[in-house]
Amino acid sequence: MPNSLESRVIFDAILQSAAVGVFHSLNIALAPMPRKADDSDTEKESKILTQISYEAPMIRGELQLAIPSAVLGLISRDRTHGAPPEDIALDLTNKLMERIRIRLTQFGTVLRVGLAAKATPDGPNREIAATPGTPSHYSFRTLRGIVTISTRGAIEPRALSYSGAERFFNEGDVIIF
Repeated sequence: MPNSLESRVIFDAILQSAAVGVFHSLNIALAPMPRKADDSDTEKESKILTQISYEAPMIRGELQLAIPSAVLGLISRDRTHGAPPEDIALDLTNKLMERIRIRLTQFGTVLRVGLAAKATPDGPNREIAATPGTPSHYSFRTLRGIVTISTRGAIEPRALSYSGAERFFNEGDVIIF
């Protein structure tokens, strides 16, 4: 059974690989930077903020995604069908949480995910602000700015005992009926 530090390392790897995978599917390269405990964002460009909550037995938290408008501009209009940047950011938040949720099933954890919502620079909404735990900030360098993912919550070490027994399909898998 992993200890608290090992659980954090496992969650870090899951979150970072999910973020890289989501943006890679849109032909945007993300380069993970070291995780930070503070939110000292040196990038001052316009960012679109979204948030989503999640919970499972022994896990409860929230995630906030901050995407520079210039990074969203890299996404092909064929893929966005002219959707506004806020809607694209909400969709990316949902895709990110779905990848995290699928990966956590390999640990026997069934994650329940809330609805993605627009966030404000002032901070998360009341429900998310009440989430216990120390915030962690993950930064990813791109050609057009830095994408930031912030999480706050609590993960019991017992929640992340790898079982590998569950087999779920990934985005893009072909399922033959």
